[in-house]
Amino acid sequence: MIGASSVFVYMKKIKKIYTDKLMRFSWRRIWVFVISVAVIVGIIFFGTVLYARGYDGKVIPGITIGNIPIGGMTEQQLKTFLQDMSDKLLNEGVGLKIETEKGVKRTTLYPVIVTEDKTIELLYIDVEKEVERLLQLGKAQDIFTRAVVILRSRINGKEETISHITLDKEAISDMLQSYI
Repeated sequence: MIGASSVFVYMKKIKKIYTDKLMRFSWRRIWVFVISVAVIVGIIFFGTVLYARGYDGKVIPGITIGNIPIGGMTEQQLKTFLQDMSDKLLNEGVGLKIETEKGVKRTTLYPVIVTEDKTIELLYIDVEKEVERLLQLGKAQDIFTRAVVILRSRINGKEETISHITLDKEAISDMLQSYI
């Protein structure tokens, strides 16, 4: 049988083992922890700022027009892209399908109609204003909110439409009425 004194001796040995193994309070450890956390926060802070600044003068990632990605394009690339779209529209027109009482009629609507005595501009894309709008998209807030918007846009994506289009609704309506 184990006596009370031997149990007491074992308890003392176990207590000594645990107290020797436990960390003792140390200001050095606290400062190392605080400095480590500050360095990590600083890296995240400056990384976020640099990431958001990386899209100054560019379209934020994940933006598409139709199914064409334009994220990351510079001002000049965007101008060229939109001008090419405008030229394609000018050359190929827009296909229309009109349902009438007599059935379905198909036609192509060209943005500019040239007659002998005048030129009628039915549709005009203001490339300069559209480039400016797309470059400012998601950048109106402070740098951290901008970084969050950029990250969300990269992950979720966003489809944009061309906003700066001038339509001559009356001329388009007249042309369609004469076609029908």
